[in-house]
Amino acid sequence: MRSIMAVVFVVFFAALPVVNALPASVAYYALNAMSEAQTMEIWYSPNVGSEDMIKLFQEPDEWAEARKQITVFGFLNLHLDGTPEGIYTMVGSNVLKNIVERSTVPGGPFKWLNDQGIKINLECGAVKAWSCDDIMRAVNPVLIAIDNVVKYGGRVDYITIDESFAGGMPKHWDWGLDTCNFTEEQVADQLKIFVDAIHDKYPDVQIGFWEPWPYVSELPDYSTKEIQRLLLLLKSKGVPVPFFSLDFDHFYAWQLGLDVNAELRDLQQFCRDNEISFGINIIGDEGSSNETYAYGVDQPTIDGCGKQRTPAIGAIPLAVELKSAVGMPDRLMFESWVAYPPACPIDLRLYPENLPEWNPVSHTGLIRYLAEYFRIP
Repeated sequence: MRSIMAVVFVVFFAALPVVNALPASVAYYALNAMSEAQTMEIWYSPNVGSEDMIKLFQEPDEWAEARKQITVFGFLNLHLDGTPEGIYTMVGSNVLKNIVERSTVPGGPFKWLNDQGIKINLECGAVKAWSCDDIMRAVNPVLIAIDNVVKYGGRVDYITIDESFAGGMPKHWDWGLDTCNFTEEQVADQLKIFVDAIHDKYPDVQIGFWEPWPYVSELPDYSTKEIQRLLLLLKSKGVPVPFFSLDFDHFYAWQLGLDVNAELRDLQQFCRDNEISFGINIIGDEGSSNETYAYGVDQPTIDGCGKQRTPAIGAIPLAVELKSAVGMPDRLMFESWVAYPPACPIDLRLYPENLPEWNPVSHTGLIRYLAEYFRIP
């Protein structure tokens, strides 16, 4: 796996001299493609319980180069809605009180991000098992979180709703979570209520959607056409869909024998045809360390609960696969939510560590190098 990182670095640093050696007409188009790639957005969301998340707002020099590439920084609503430390182990000490009080950057974390030209995304659940009978259980914490960002000098530009069709409709697989057993129409209706409630108070916030693939798709073909149809359903109900982010399970798609490249390209083209910003996430499957997150694990492993886990692809080989499939997406996302398996059944989300950026398998290190890799035509 480590050889893949070497290939990424070699290809990147070799690119500019090669372009300079091309004939003038060919070089023009190559350089133009690289220029267009600069418009690709980079979204960064630390793993929600990473122990050095707050350090990002104490040691800005440790991610100065990566920060130049980042356009959007993501928080979970649990980080910002005032939930006290200790209520949810998954976020650890990364709660509003600590984020604000321990930050040392000028103006506090939210204003500082905005002053750096970095927008803020808030990720949340909407149609989930805990909100089936009252969608306002999902709306209210999000409004509180946005209020808190504004109170401390910042601005929320984006909200990403996490897997509402997967969480709301009857499930096709055993993922260990309950659903609402809604029809797709019911899920779409609930999402409209959610979006309208947020826009009543914050009309300028763009609200987009995550869904997992191939899980959310219907049997028997698991095509991304299912996702396309659900996004059109939202639009038909008057729900804006400014952006869509794909949670892609490499191994499940491989086990099903799907043509991943064709499916992802089809979904990307659909999004572009419908003026939906398309995002793909660079994430490792294994959260035991920086190295396993970045490079993956070749053999099945046993977690702390004694459950066998499938071989895990790393963030670096996944980046190579996704670049081959879609080239340059509208949004390249670096978001981790993977659990720390040795702690099972305690829900800890620790890796990758965020800093320093000169560690190539830290989260900001991966951003620094892989973002440039995607920009190479």
